[in-house]
Amino acid sequence: MIAIGDTAPAWGHDYEALLARSPASEPEVDIAESDPYYFNLTSGTTGLPKSYVLTQFNNSSIGAFMDGFDLSRRDVVMTVFPMFGRVGFAWTLGAAMFGLKNVLMNFAPAERDLSSLRAVVYAGSMLPPTVRDQTMARLCPSLYDTTACRKPARWC
Repeated sequence: MIAIGDTAPAWGHDYEALLARSPASEPEVDIAESDPYYFNLTSGTTGLPKSYVLTQFNNSSIGAFMDGFDLSRRDVVMTVFPMFGRVGFAWTLGAAMFGLKNVLMNFAPAERDLSSLRAVVYAGSMLPPTVRDQTMARLCPSLYDTTACRKPARWC
């Protein structure tokens, strides 16, 4: 683990110390778009989560993915998927790339309090159907009447 700041645990690597030991020149690394970027997991809705590889190309296409939603720095997105899955990762990284505020929702259903979301204006959200239905039931008078929401989300 690489830690930043004075409160780093003893077992962590200090970021500043690593930088000081690094060469000043750029590393000469050839990366192909088909090379692995990281291992991701499915959400497990059809059984146990399954691992798969996201490539460098997959990662580089997040900008185009987010651009398609026509978001601006004034928008707020809400991520309800865990970070280890492709959707949670994509929205979190995309929000960081575009300078968006990102509301991270606790994934534990017992601790989920949707009533406070009325104050959140979000331009887009990738919600699993069960979370979408819970959200709509709390924020809107009917699951089928989104006109009561301040700004309906784009359900994907």
